[in-house]
Amino acid sequence: MPQISPLQKITPETVLAALRTQQGKQNGLAAAELTHQLCGEKRPYLVRHLREVIMQLRDRGWPICATPEHGYWWAANTDELLAVVDYHKARALASLRQGSRQKRFGIPALEGQGQLFDPELSTPGRDEHPEIVPGLLVGEIPEELHDALQGWLDQHPDWDMDRVAAAALGLLVMQNGDQAAGRIYIDAMFQEKKADVDHP
Repeated sequence: MPQISPLQKITPETVLAALRTQQGKQNGLAAAELTHQLCGEKRPYLVRHLREVIMQLRDRGWPICATPEHGYWWAANTDELLAVVDYHKARALASLRQGSRQKRFGIPALEGQGQLFDPELSTPGRDEHPEIVPGLLVGEIPEELHDALQGWLDQHPDWDMDRVAAAALGLLVMQNGDQAAGRIYIDAMFQEKKADVDHP
């Protein structure tokens, strides 16, 4: 009978069987620990393979949870699964916001069109409402809205998450009669045209 290699021991079936016994985040296992449990080794290539298998299983909808603090585990209940889904959604939105700001400020600086600076520290009035601005786009939004927004941003490279947020919130507050918010909305909407006028 041919000998089974360590890699062949890490399959969707074996991973599911192992994780079903690790219900609840208090029973989570780090990737290296789970790899060792499955095949008796912790080599990096085996850990990478395990992560790929788990990613495939999660893409197929299996209730496998994962966080850096607790490792991998089987969701004990619906609330635990939803909490992890929200956690990863917040991280994805934060990464999206970071990428949009890097494109907006980093690319012009690297191409010699502007000075590299910290846009967070250079935003006037940012410190006046620290409880609002840092978490502006990290909260939960419907998945359909997130996908639509990402598609729209891909088609409008002159816009980023900050500009979208300024326009949306400015319009919302302006509708309640706030003239200052109206100016923010107008500035966000016509930022590109204003730039064309300022820099012929």
